[in-house]
Amino acid sequence: MRNKDIAEELGVNSGTITRDIQYLQKRSNDYVNEKAKTTTPFLFEKSLSGINEVLGECWRIYHRSDDDTLNWFHRIAALKLAKECSEDIYTLTKDVMGKVLASLCKASAWSKFAASTT
Repeated sequence: MRNKDIAEELGVNSGTITRDIQYLQKRSNDYVNEKAKTTTPFLFEKSLSGINEVLGECWRIYHRSDDDTLNWFHRIAALKLAKECSEDIYTLTKDVMGKVLASLCKASAWSKFAASTT
């Protein structure tokens, strides 16, 4: 259904429908952006915590000498997984910090621009 059709059905100007739709779209975008801002740090912390738990278990397996069921293949597999966990921590941290720094740079550039225009 087009804006014009909606306006006719409601008995209002089509400009009103256009402004209402724009308002609702902006409100929706603001909501999604706010959710992303509040959810991302939580997910980042949860991910790092989970990876660190796996990493700790890898080192416990590697250093466990009292378990006869673990052979060198198990220990090598634990080392390989520990390496992958370390790489994941680096990648996750680099990506998130890169986005944070880019955001700060944009904000800083905007502040400098705004200050120079006043």
